[in-house]
Amino acid sequence: MPKAQVVVTDAIIALALLILTAIFLLVTLSYSKDKLEENIEFNDISEKAAAITDALAFSPGMPANWTLQVVSVPGLARWERHISYGKLVNFTNLTSDQVRNAFKIQSYLYRLVMYYHNSSPIVGTGYNYTGQFNISANARRAVMYGNQSAYLDFYIWR
Repeated sequence: MPKAQVVVTDAIIALALLILTAIFLLVTLSYSKDKLEENIEFNDISEKAAAITDALAFSPGMPANWTLQVVSVPGLARWERHISYGKLVNFTNLTSDQVRNAFKIQSYLYRLVMYYHNSSPIVGTGYNYTGQFNISANARRAVMYGNQSAYLDFYIWR
C-alpha cells in the first residue's frame, strides 16, 4: 500500500474516532443535564412537601383562628405537633384550589393523610393518588391527635 493511502486511511480513522468521541460527549452531557434538572425539581418538590407538612403540624395557621372563608395559610396545630380536631375538619372542607393557592403549589396535586401509629386511618383528603406522575415527594411528621400519637403525611406530585 502506498504511503499516501496509509496517511489518508489513518486520517479517515482518526476523523471517525473524533466524531464518535464528540457524539459520546454530547450524549453524556445531554443526559447529565436532564438528570441535573430532574434532581433540582425533586429537591424543590421535596422542600415544598417538608415546608407544608411543617406548617400543618407546627402552626395554627394564618390567621390563627382561620375558617373556610378566611384563610391565608392553613395550619392544623393547637400548639406544636398537637392537632386540633376543628382545624382538621376545616382543612378537609377546604377546596383543592384553596389549599393549592395557600401553599403556592398550583401546578401540583396533593394528598394529606393522617393515621394512628397502628395504621388506623384518621383522615385522607386531597387528590386520589393514581400512581401516574412525573415527580413526587412526601413528608411525614409525628403528631398528637387527641391523646394518641399519629402520623401526618403530605404527598405532592406532578
